[in-house]
Amino acid sequence: MINMSTSGEENNERKTVTIRGLSTDIYDRVSRLAKETGGATVGEVVNDASRGI
Repeated sequence: MINMSTSGEENNERKTVTIRGLSTDIYDRVSRLAKETGGATVGEVVNDASRGI
């Protein structure tokens, strides 16, 4: 999840963001990928994937 400052840069504040309709299977796969890639968070993996779209 990203909170943007007024300059558009990411900061360290976090808030809960939900994705309605996300299947449990997809969440589990992304969670597993996050753990396998050095401890990234699920949010970081989803953000990186979304930037590539």
